[in-house]
Amino acid sequence: MNAVNIAFGSRSVADYEAVTEQVRRGGYRLHSEVTVAPARARYLLGPDDLSVELLTIPDGDLEKAHGYEPTSA
Repeated sequence: MNAVNIAFGSRSVADYEAVTEQVRRGGYRLHSEVTVAPARARYLLGPDDLSVELLTIPDGDLEKAHGYEPTSA
């Protein structure tokens, strides 16, 4: 079996919450949410063992502090 992990991050808390709900309705089990205010993250595991990681860091400065900083191509 090959393990696959899909990650989705957004600065929008509303988008994070909407995608979490959509994936949950799709049959995925939600693991506990980790919060480092205002950032939030959680893993979800699908019926096919597909792992999905969701993340929101709505504060750009906090985003940089965690190492997520855009770079030019």
